[in-house]
Amino acid sequence: MAALAGRPGWQGFTRWLFHFPAVTAGYDALIAATLADMSVCRNSTAVPLLTGRANVSYFCTGGITWGGNHPGHVTSGWPYPLFRRVAGVLEAEAACSSPTPEGGIHG
Repeated sequence: MAALAGRPGWQGFTRWLFHFPAVTAGYDALIAATLADMSVCRNSTAVPLLTGRANVSYFCTGGITWGGNHPGHVTSGWPYPLFRRVAGVLEAEAACSSPTPEGGIHG
């Protein structure tokens, strides 16, 4: 598709083609069947794997358009060792501030 996008006349051809309801319906069906493949945030997947660091970012255009994510929402990716460390801290914090059977709070 990238090679076609730069060819003269391609944009006009696709505009003309998508005026036909059957073409639009077929394309919509294809997109709907593959939404899960297109809604993964590249930055929140690749950056943690390549750098060993967490990544928090807004969804990209594809994640918003095809993934149905709200533009104001964020996504994050965590390398597993870092995730376990953060989860351990959060679990300990939750245990310290959880209600006691008597109605008080630990900690």
